Formats: sequence, structure tokens, C-alpha cells
Amino acid sequence: MRVKPIFVTISLFFPTALLFAKNIEQEKILEVNTQQHPPSALYENKPSVPTTEALLQRSQMAQRINTARVNRIVKKLKNLTIIQENADVIIYLDDSGNVKDILITEQDSETFSNAIKTAIQQTAPFEMSKQSSLNQLLKVIRIKFRAE
Repeated sequence: MRVKPIFVTISLFFPTALLFAKNIEQEKILEVNTQQHPPSALYENKPSVPTTEALLQRSQMAQRINTARVNRIVKKLKNLTIIQENADVIIYLDDSGNVKDILITEQDSETFSNAIKTAIQQTAPFEMSKQSSLNQLLKVIRIKFRAE
């Protein structure tokens, strides 16, 4: 039992030796850490991931643009015929805004379907955004015509 207090008192008389030993251990830890992480890893750029707010803004902008497009198509269609029938229309566009394909489902008559296609062709080409990520949302236009 006397041995333990003697070692404690000796360590209290030589605090510089303990501090020196602690510094050596800290330097070893720092050396190990710098070897595990090369300096080039600190400067690498991480790929940017769009935030939820940015995705929402893109979606809202695409919705506004598509609403304006639909309004132009409906205005042309009203000049051609009276909308008294139902139809679901999906318009596929290419990168430059030209009509690639028109899919019309649930139409009531062939004449109404032809009037829709004519109105779309007269309204095309559609403006596309300068942002490629937004263009992916603008390549498809969906319209639901319902009898007035």
C-alpha cells in the first residue's frame, strides 16, 4: 500500500516528464491521421445534390411554363372547334421544343382528335429552358379536355 503513494508523489515531482510523454503521444496521433487522409482528399469537390427547395422551384417553373403552353393550345383549339368532348392528351417534345409524338386517349370522336392535333401543330414549336434539368420536365405536356 505504501508503493502507490510513493509513485504518485514521484509523478508530482516530475510533471515535465509526463507533459513530454503526452506531447509525443499527440504527435504520433497526428502523424497517423495525416497518413490516413492524403492532402488531395481535402480539396476534392463533392457532387452537388439539388436541395428540396431547388427541386420545388424547378417543378413550379415547369408547371407555369406548361400552363402557358396549354393555354395557347386551348386558345387555338377553341378557334377550330367547340370543346364538347373529353380527351386525355400527352405531347412529347424533343430537345428543341418540336413535337415528337402526340398520344390521345379517351377521345370521343376522330374529328375532335384531329382538331386537337391541328391546334398542337399550329402552336408548336414550344420554347425550352436554357437549364437542361428543367428541360426534362418540359419535354412532356399533359392536357385533359372535359366537355364544357
